[in-house]
Amino acid sequence: MQAMPEGPQSLPPRKKKRKTRRGFLEVFLHKMQKPEVVLISVWWFIMLVLVIYMAEMGPILWEVWRPLAFLPPDHVLRDPGLCHALTARSEPRMS
Repeated sequence: MQAMPEGPQSLPPRKKKRKTRRGFLEVFLHKMQKPEVVLISVWWFIMLVLVIYMAEMGPILWEVWRPLAFLPPDHVLRDPGLCHALTARSEPRMS
């Protein structure tokens, strides 16, 4: 008669889970949420606003950027239709 080994029975080896690589956007957003990055960003934004105010560049910037203000509404109206048209064409048709 064979003697049974004492102690716990050996389990089959587990498959190691492969760690998924995080994408560029995920890593970038994780780094951007650090407190020191938020503080330095706020600091530079305040400095930009103060320079524009002290140099009295507000009216000049308003004149330059006013024509560009018409571009975002154009994209808001056009892009959803374009995306819908592209996805509707790529879906397989059921016959």
